[in-house]
This record gives sequence, structure tokens and C-alpha cells, in this order.
Amino acid sequence: MHALKDGLKDGLEKRFSRALFAALLLSLIAACASESRGRDDDSGSGANNCPESLGNLNVSEVTALGGVQFCVVRAGSLTQTASLDAGVRWEISGAIEVSNNATLIVEAGARITAADAGSYIYMRAGTTFRAEGDADRPIVFSSTDDGEDGSGEWGGIVIESFMASTTAHRLSYLVIAEAGAPIAGILAGESLAASLTLIGQHENTRLQFLQSHNSAGDGIVMRSEDPSNVNKALMESVLVTAPGNDGIHVNNYSGLIKNLLVINDAGSGRAGIRAGGEDSNPFIINVTLVGNDETLVPGDDEVPLLFDNGFGDLRIANSFFFNYRGNCYAVNAPADLSGVENNVPDPIIEMNGDTVFIDGVHCANSVNPGAVSNLPVAGGTNLRSDLQGLGPNQEGLSSYITATVDFEDADGTAGWFLLSIDGNDNGTNELRRLNGGDTDDNGTSDEPADQAFTPLFNRDEELFTGFGTPEIPATNFSCRAPSELADGFVYFDVPDFDPDDGMDTSVMTDPQPDPASNELACGFIFVPAQPGDFNLTVIGAVESASDDRFDGWTLEGSF
Repeated sequence: MHALKDGLKDGLEKRFSRALFAALLLSLIAACASESRGRDDDSGSGANNCPESLGNLNVSEVTALGGVQFCVVRAGSLTQTASLDAGVRWEISGAIEVSNNATLIVEAGARITAADAGSYIYMRAGTTFRAEGDADRPIVFSSTDDGEDGSGEWGGIVIESFMASTTAHRLSYLVIAEAGAPIAGILAGESLAASLTLIGQHENTRLQFLQSHNSAGDGIVMRSEDPSNVNKALMESVLVTAPGNDGIHVNNYSGLIKNLLVINDAGSGRAGIRAGGEDSNPFIINVTLVGNDETLVPGDDEVPLLFDNGFGDLRIANSFFFNYRGNCYAVNAPADLSGVENNVPDPIIEMNGDTVFIDGVHCANSVNPGAVSNLPVAGGTNLRSDLQGLGPNQEGLSSYITATVDFEDADGTAGWFLLSIDGNDNGTNELRRLNGGDTDDNGTSDEPADQAFTPLFNRDEELFTGFGTPEIPATNFSCRAPSELADGFVYFDVPDFDPDDGMDTSVMTDPQPDPASNELACGFIFVPAQPGDFNLTVIGAVESASDDRFDGWTLEGSF
């Protein structure tokens, strides 16, 4: 596969290669797929060391044609905490519903297949899903037949989490492939179709290093049926390849989406991100959305961003949309984007949840440049005109009527690092970035604090730094001795700070010299151990030519 990939890659010009190459590679994978395996019951052989049960559910052993044995968990309600261990060939057959506050644990390295389109996992509210792999031992869910070239061959995973029963769902180094078959009966009047669906508030849900591949519907759905209690799941380092519909679909969502890479297949895919809900206010930071326009056929059915269903507020920065057939974004009625601003004014001081901005967002089409437009699909209210600039020096969303786009010439997802657009280099002020790259608004860009500006991601006094919430150190902090800060914290100046301005409590200040005057001289913020995970000085999901966050654990050849 590597030799084939290299051969294809060398034959394509860099400015055309990324979207076309993804489509060709996905087609080649499909051409090499094997037929589904037939199976015969053989529950007595024990060759797969099948456990007798998964919690309260019975496990039977099934031998496939060719002698491969599976430990099959058939449809039922799992009411006890249980673990899908690595080293066992698991298969789910039918709907597995987890309830009664049980926890379902999926061990690192486990591979779970699903028998048919009626098979899926449904985590009811109050239960906990822990599927935490690692880079060397990813967790893979797919259908039972050979390869991962199918689509809609099983339902996927659905997780509920409501305010009264919020639990800590953790998904990392997880691949969900070939899912998206419609699931009826969970939401009244509609079917769900996605690799992963998060329903409810999800106050304590974290998705990190996750791939959705070949979903027949959406890649990932995050939604709440209660507009007053929006979904707040946090997502980072997520790869969506060949979605049948939208890459990410959110509704009533105010969480975090960062370091997201969506790559459409040549024959499918619509919006890279579709967002709705009158109370939605998400952060969308450092994403790359790749369309499938290698046909030179214009159309408005495939767009990077689609806002509908009365969409609320918008916060998106440092992102790149590439080779979509339609406009750079579409706004359906009654969505209204007229109140969006171009940047975050002094974000350290004004970190309230009402900040609405779009900046450092770029849209280009190197195959059919004339098709790129900011004009929205008729219906909703467009961004104001000063945020629809052309070229790198304009604010808001920059589109390019003609574009030469260069990516890093490297294997793996590092090859998706955006080098330049029309000769304007990524990572410099030649391509506009959020606040011009001076994310913490201190007058200097590209310093470590700009690369890892944590306060922008604060939510309800919580810092999202991977899966942890770091504790503010109890040591005495002095403006005169910032070196006393604990590891991972950095110092900054806060002149004439007024507590009424909305300073988040996770940004701590030193009450020097006079607490009564409210003139606090300095403070400190937590910076993640890997600042690249929060890098707001570059455009796109891949942050450097050596960024391999998606490599190794994702499906070979899927990007």
C-alpha cells in the first residue's frame, strides 16, 4: 500500500493532489475488498477463549468459514459494568443497550465487529462509556466482513448524557468504520445515522484521537433536544474520512471542535461542518475541511460550513476549506450571522461566553477556482460584508478567486500541512490568523503563549487540556517572582484589571499591590504540556510538517 500511495502521489501536482488523491485511494481500497464471511455456530470449541458472559449478557462462540472464531454478544440490555477485552474477537449481533448506570469499558487494542445493519451500541443516560486506546493499541469498531471499505454495514455508537445524569465518557484512539446504518426508536420520529452520536448535554464528555471512516450518514453528531441545556462535548484531534453526508453535524451545541480534519470521498459527502440550534455557540478552531471537487462541475450541495435551524453564535478561527464544489459557506433560514465580529478584542480580559467572532479562516479551490464564493445559499442572513474579504490581508473569511495551494510533500497526515496559498506562507502574517497571530493580545505574535492560548477554551471555570483539569497551584504567586509558578503555567501582565470584566477564575491574578484598588498587576494561565495541541498561530488541523497526530493508529490508506 505504501508503494502504491507513493506512486500515485508522485504523479499528481501538489496543488491538485490532496482531494483527488484521497478519492483515488479510497476507491482502490474498495476495489480490493473481500466478500463477507459466512458463519456457523460452534459454541463448544473454546478456541477463542470466549468468556461465558459480558456482564449479564451471554456470550456464544461462532466459527466463521475458514475457521475464524468470534465471541458473539447478541442483542440485549447490559445492566452490569463489563469490559470488551483486547485479544478476543468480539462481535455484536443486534442492538446492545447499556442501562442501569452500568459502565462499558473497551480495552486498548480491542477490535469489535458488528454483524449487520441492525447492530449498534446504545448507551443510555447515566451509563458510562470508556473506550481509551493509545497510539500503539487503537480500538477499532467495524463490520464483520474483511476490510473497512463498506458503508452503512452497522449502526454505530449512540451515547446519551443528560444534566441529571452526566457521566465522564472518554473516547481516545478510537476508529469507527463502516457504520451509519439508520437507527430507529431512540429519538421519536426520526432515525439516527452516524458513526458516533452524542445526545444530550455531555458536560463531561471528551473525544480525542478519533476517526470516523466510511459512515453512510454523518461522521459525528453532537446534539441536545433541550435548547436551554446545550451539548458541550469537547473534541480534539479528530479525523473524518469519506462521510456519506456531513462530516460533523451539531445542533444546540456549545462545545469545542479543534484540530479536525474532514476528507470527503469522490462519490459522497456534503457539509464539512453543519451547525444549527438557536443557542449554539461552539468554538471551531484549527480545522481543515476537504471537498471532492475534482470533476469541475459546480454546485452548491457540497459546502465546508452549513448553518441552519436558527443557528446561534459563531466562533471559528484559523481554519482552511479546500476544493468544495459549493460556496465557502451556506446560511439557511432562519440562521443569522450578521452579528459575527472579526476577532476577539483583548481575549484575556473579555472571555465571556458571548464573544462572537470569525477570523483567520481561508477558503480556496485549486481545481475550479472560479467556483469559490462567499455568497450564501438564499435563505438565512449572511456574514456582514467586511468579513467576506478576498485574499490573505482581509479579516473574517478570506476566499480566493484564483488559488495555487501547496501542501507539505510528506507521507501520512503530515502531508496535509498547508504550506501556502498563492505564495502566502502559513504560520506567518501573510495568511491572516486570529488576532493576527497575537492571540493573547499582548503586542507580540508567535510566542509560546500564542501557540497555546488556553483561556480561549475555558468553559465554566474548567480548562480543557487533553483529558485533565489541572489544579491551580496553591503556592504563593508574586508578580515580583513569576519563576515560582508551578510547571506548565506562564506569566502575563494584566494592567488595571477590573473583576467585573468577566475574568475567568481559572486565570489567577496576584492581588498586588493593593487588592482594594482592583489594580492587579499580573496573573498566570495554564499552558498544556504539548502546546502544539492548542496552536493558534497556524492555519488548519495539521500544524507542522512533522505533525503525525493522525498517523499509525488510523486506518491505513483512509486519508
